[in-house]
Amino acid sequence: MWVDDYEGKGWAYLNIADSSKNRYQEALVDPKYIKNTIVYDSTTGQKDFDYDMWDPFKGVLPAFVDAEITYTGKSDPVVYTSNRAVFGKPNVGQTWWDTSTVRYTWYEQGTNRERWLNWGKTFPGSAITLYEWVESKVTPLEYAAAGGTGTPKNGTEFIIERRINPTSNLPV
Repeated sequence: MWVDDYEGKGWAYLNIADSSKNRYQEALVDPKYIKNTIVYDSTTGQKDFDYDMWDPFKGVLPAFVDAEITYTGKSDPVVYTSNRAVFGKPNVGQTWWDTSTVRYTWYEQGTNRERWLNWGKTFPGSAITLYEWVESKVTPLEYAAAGGTGTPKNGTEFIIERRINPTSNLPV
């Protein structure tokens, strides 16, 4: 039997015969209370390495990954209406992790072994989707054929930025 709020502690799946708990919601790991993690050699006491935090469901990524992502979210941060667009040349090279395409398994349940085996695992059919803003003289539909690397988000959303050469006063 499924109970949404069992004893005020979250969901539970109970055995109908004796109301014992088969599965239940446990308290989640709260990464804001962990500043850093270091692994030491048990013999020498010397630091082996720093352990990068990884709790993707809560948006906690290793620092070296997080440093490469400029925007994270379900919605594209760009407005593609030319008169309202604020993206342009200064944004070339910035990245967006589109989190609308990824779902994670519920990895904070079960035994410690089950948690370890499932920690950070994506749900079947999910995708990790990253986009990088590039500058090109062709539309997204023509980008790959023109030698561009990667796959455009779509063929219809792009910004046209007109620039004037300050020396010749002609369009670049």
